[in-house]
Amino acid sequence: MKLYNDKIRIIPFEQDHWPVIYAWASSGCYDYFFGNSGPYTGAMCAEFNKGGINFIIVNANDIQEVFGMISVSQIDDRSRNFHYNILVDKNHRRKGYAKEASELALFHMFNNLNYYKAIALVGDGNPESKALTEGFGFDHEAILKQEVYLDGEFKDVERFRMLKGTFNKLYKQKLGA
Repeated sequence: MKLYNDKIRIIPFEQDHWPVIYAWASSGCYDYFFGNSGPYTGAMCAEFNKGGINFIIVNANDIQEVFGMISVSQIDDRSRNFHYNILVDKNHRRKGYAKEASELALFHMFNNLNYYKAIALVGDGNPESKALTEGFGFDHEAILKQEVYLDGEFKDVERFRMLKGTFNKLYKQKLGA
């Protein structure tokens, strides 16, 4: 199970990473990922980590340098689908880490764990995430009206999907599998 390339690794989210997550979740800069949760606690990190498969995106040569995280949640073993979320720290954006980490994580979910469909939700007012999702090859499925409560109002969310066959057609050869 290859979860690295020459620039990054994705490693399991462990308690050692909680201080980084505290800082991100409490900063207010990443509310589309964490919601308006306010200051994060150890109990909140532990609960977050129980809800799925979570990875931290780190430097390939220095795993103490954290670039972001990936959350795979709402895993449906019967229908073989899952929700996919990625966060790259604002200091590490526009360097290709989100795309490369997505390739590794989705390869793992589709080909090592044999899931069939990834679902990505992008909040209204988050054009960077929408561009990343579309650019990666996710297909637009729907607009979910007033789906989330954020910043004191209900906001729309766009739902995207990536099927295993589409992913493998686009990325499997590149990843050497």
